[in-house]
Amino acid sequence: MKKWIAMFVAVAALVTLSACGGANSKTAAEKAKQTEAAGKNFLHVITTNDWQTKVKNKASQTIYVGRPTCEDCQAFQPMFQKEVKKQKLGKIDYYNVDKARKVDEKAMTALLKKYDIDSVPTLVAMKDGKVKATYSPTPDKKKLADWLKEHK
Repeated sequence: MKKWIAMFVAVAALVTLSACGGANSKTAAEKAKQTEAAGKNFLHVITTNDWQTKVKNKASQTIYVGRPTCEDCQAFQPMFQKEVKKQKLGKIDYYNVDKARKVDEKAMTALLKKYDIDSVPTLVAMKDGKVKATYSPTPDKKKLADWLKEHK
Protein backbone atom coordinates (compact mmCIF):
# COMPACT_ATOMS: atom_id res chain seq x y z
CA MET A 1 0.00 0.00 0.00
CA LYS A 2 2.82 2.41 0.89
CA LYS A 3 4.45 1.72 -2.50
CA TRP A 4 1.25 2.68 -4.32
CA ILE A 5 0.91 5.90 -2.35
CA ALA A 6 4.55 6.80 -3.00
CA MET A 7 4.14 6.04 -6.72
CA PHE A 8 0.94 8.10 -6.89
CA VAL A 9 2.64 11.07 -5.20
CA ALA A 10 5.62 10.82 -7.58
CA VAL A 11 3.37 10.73 -10.67
CA ALA A 12 1.28 13.63 -9.37
CA ALA A 13 4.44 15.67 -8.76
CA LEU A 14 5.71 14.98 -12.29
CA VAL A 15 2.40 15.98 -13.84
CA THR A 16 2.33 19.18 -11.79
CA LEU A 17 5.91 20.10 -12.70
CA SER A 18 5.28 19.39 -16.39
CA ALA A 19 2.23 21.63 -16.38
CA CYS A 20 4.16 24.47 -14.71
CA GLY A 21 7.05 24.17 -17.16
CA GLY A 22 4.72 24.42 -20.13
CA ALA A 23 3.05 27.50 -18.69
CA ASN A 24 6.41 29.24 -18.24
CA SER A 25 7.52 28.60 -21.82
CA LYS A 26 4.17 29.82 -23.10
CA THR A 27 4.56 32.97 -21.04
CA ALA A 28 8.08 33.49 -22.43
CA ALA A 29 6.79 33.06 -25.99
CA GLU A 30 3.96 35.50 -25.31
CA LYS A 31 6.40 38.07 -23.89
CA ALA A 32 8.60 37.71 -26.97
CA LYS A 33 5.60 38.31 -29.25
CA GLN A 34 4.53 41.35 -27.21
CA THR A 35 8.06 42.77 -27.30
CA GLU A 36 8.28 42.26 -31.06
CA ALA A 37 4.85 43.85 -31.63
CA ALA A 38 5.68 46.87 -29.44
CA GLY A 39 8.93 47.36 -31.32
CA LYS A 40 7.10 47.90 -34.61
CA ASN A 41 6.06 51.34 -33.34
CA PHE A 42 9.60 52.70 -33.13
CA LEU A 43 12.05 50.16 -34.56
CA HIS A 44 13.04 49.47 -38.17
CA VAL A 45 14.34 45.90 -38.55
CA ILE A 46 17.60 45.60 -40.49
CA THR A 47 19.41 42.52 -41.75
CA THR A 48 23.09 41.67 -41.66
CA ASN A 49 23.34 42.81 -45.30
CA ASP A 50 21.58 46.09 -44.45
CA TRP A 51 24.09 46.76 -41.66
CA GLN A 52 27.02 45.98 -43.97
CA THR A 53 25.58 48.36 -46.58
CA LYS A 54 25.27 51.12 -43.98
CA VAL A 55 28.95 50.66 -43.11
CA LYS A 56 29.90 50.72 -46.80
CA ASN A 57 27.83 53.90 -47.32
CA LYS A 58 29.44 55.49 -44.23
CA ALA A 59 26.15 55.93 -42.41
CA SER A 60 25.87 57.81 -39.12
CA GLN A 61 23.11 56.51 -36.87
CA THR A 62 22.16 54.44 -33.84
CA ILE A 63 21.49 50.72 -34.15
CA TYR A 64 19.75 48.73 -31.42
CA VAL A 65 21.02 45.15 -31.19
CA GLY A 66 18.65 42.83 -29.37
CA ARG A 67 16.16 40.02 -29.61
CA PRO A 68 12.55 39.71 -28.50
CA THR A 69 13.25 36.43 -26.67
CA CYS A 70 15.82 38.10 -24.37
CA GLU A 71 14.48 38.99 -20.90
CA ASP A 72 16.91 41.91 -20.55
CA CYS A 73 15.78 43.24 -23.95
CA GLN A 74 12.14 42.86 -22.90
CA ALA A 75 12.87 44.91 -19.78
CA PHE A 76 14.95 47.55 -21.61
CA GLN A 77 12.76 48.12 -24.65
CA PRO A 78 9.89 50.06 -22.97
CA MET A 79 12.35 52.46 -21.32
CA PHE A 80 14.22 52.82 -24.63
CA GLN A 81 10.98 53.43 -26.52
CA LYS A 82 9.94 56.20 -24.11
CA GLU A 83 13.31 57.92 -24.45
CA VAL A 84 13.30 57.64 -28.26
CA LYS A 85 9.83 59.20 -28.31
CA LYS A 86 10.82 61.90 -25.79
CA GLN A 87 13.87 62.89 -27.86
CA LYS A 88 11.87 62.63 -31.12
CA LEU A 89 14.42 60.32 -32.72
CA GLY A 90 11.98 58.65 -35.10
CA LYS A 91 12.46 54.98 -35.97
CA ILE A 92 15.67 53.37 -34.77
CA ASP A 93 17.37 50.62 -36.79
CA TYR A 94 17.00 47.30 -34.99
CA TYR A 95 19.27 44.33 -35.57
CA ASN A 96 17.23 41.36 -34.33
CA VAL A 97 19.79 38.62 -33.68
CA ASP A 98 17.08 35.93 -33.54
CA LYS A 99 16.09 36.71 -37.14
CA ALA A 100 19.67 37.25 -38.30
CA ARG A 101 20.68 33.88 -36.83
CA LYS A 102 17.94 32.11 -38.81
CA VAL A 103 19.09 33.71 -42.07
CA ASP A 104 22.86 33.23 -41.68
CA GLU A 105 24.29 32.49 -38.25
CA LYS A 106 27.89 32.61 -39.47
CA ALA A 107 27.48 36.10 -40.98
CA MET A 108 25.65 37.33 -37.87
CA THR A 109 28.38 36.03 -35.56
CA ALA A 110 31.10 37.59 -37.71
CA LEU A 111 29.33 40.97 -37.72
CA LEU A 112 28.84 41.02 -33.95
CA LYS A 113 32.40 39.88 -33.34
CA LYS A 114 33.74 42.59 -35.69
CA TYR A 115 32.09 45.27 -33.53
CA ASP A 116 32.84 43.58 -30.17
CA ILE A 117 29.15 43.06 -29.39
CA ASP A 118 28.99 40.13 -27.00
CA SER A 119 25.65 40.69 -25.30
CA VAL A 120 22.19 42.08 -25.90
CA PRO A 121 20.68 44.53 -25.55
CA THR A 122 23.35 46.88 -26.92
CA LEU A 123 23.09 50.25 -28.62
CA VAL A 124 25.67 51.06 -31.29
CA ALA A 125 26.41 54.63 -32.39
CA MET A 126 27.76 54.67 -35.96
CA LYS A 127 29.61 57.69 -37.35
CA ASP A 128 30.75 57.66 -40.97
CA GLY A 129 30.28 53.88 -41.09
CA LYS A 130 32.40 53.19 -38.02
CA VAL A 131 31.44 52.36 -34.45
CA LYS A 132 31.77 55.55 -32.44
CA ALA A 133 30.37 54.18 -29.17
CA THR A 134 28.34 51.35 -27.67
CA TYR A 135 25.96 51.33 -24.73
CA SER A 136 25.02 48.33 -22.62
CA PRO A 137 21.81 49.31 -20.83
CA THR A 138 21.45 49.78 -17.11
CA PRO A 139 18.27 50.62 -15.16
CA ASP A 140 19.49 54.24 -15.00
CA LYS A 141 17.18 56.20 -17.33
CA LYS A 142 19.39 59.30 -17.17
CA LYS A 143 22.41 57.41 -18.53
CA LEU A 144 20.33 56.23 -21.47
CA ALA A 145 18.98 59.73 -22.12
CA ASP A 146 22.46 61.25 -21.95
CA TRP A 147 23.96 58.60 -24.22
CA LEU A 148 21.24 59.07 -26.84
CA LYS A 149 21.63 62.87 -26.74
CA GLU A 150 25.39 62.58 -27.15
CA HIS A 151 25.16 60.12 -30.05
CA LYS A 152 22.24 61.45 -32.12
